Amino acid sequence: MIAASRALVCIRPATYESAEEAKQLTALFTGRAGTLENTVFALLEPDGVTRLARTGRSPSFDFRDAKEFAAELRRICARFPGKAGVAPAVPLYATVRLALDVAACDQRLLVLVRGEDKEADALLERLGPVAAEEALAGKLRFARAAAEAELHAIGGVPKDASLLVVRPGKFGLDGKVAASAPSTADAAALRKLLSDAVAAYQPGEKVYAEHVRAGRQAGAHWDTAIPQTDPNTPGGRRPPPPGGK
Repeated sequence: MIAASRALVCIRPATYESAEEAKQLTALFTGRAGTLENTVFALLEPDGVTRLARTGRSPSFDFRDAKEFAAELRRICARFPGKAGVAPAVPLYATVRLALDVAACDQRLLVLVRGEDKEADALLERLGPVAAEEALAGKLRFARAAAEAELHAIGGVPKDASLLVVRPGKFGLDGKVAASAPSTADAAALRKLLSDAVAAYQPGEKVYAEHVRAGRQAGAHWDTAIPQTDPNTPGGRRPPPPGGK
């Protein structure tokens, strides 16, 4: 299924972190309460509107198992072969704050590119194909730090580095730089830096119940951008602590 999905553009919506995205997701699927739920699954044509499968909370709403789902993805890719020669773009989260929490939740390193100048743009262009390579695909999360203020929760930030590899804190509210690179780093240097960082990162096993208990004891709290409306969230409508699902 993972191999079959790589020929598609896979998007992970922000759900309760974007009012605009929430409106689009609600148009695709709502639960029995008629409200946006925490997970929404949809397969859409390139127009972003026409549905290719039944929408729901997960692929299981329309597919019996992973084998059937993968077969359908391959059929879809045959219908929409895409354009040759288009370099993969870095899948950026909207904010450093959100990306840090997602990285902690997924137990992945966070890669940040600082600035909005031409050098940063060029660095992102070189980074895209490297991040999509088999050895690194899915093993990192990415965001762009447009302003230095976005890095306030991250420790050990080198003054002159343009790319930061960050180890997220336990609850996704802070982080620490584990490696960095200048804006001039070429594809080979980026590949080695990221590969070494991934190999060295051993976050350990996360047990959901223990994580929730530890988060509440520590007073870790996450305020969503819009109200959380999923009645299926453990504990009613009370969201879990940040850095965990």
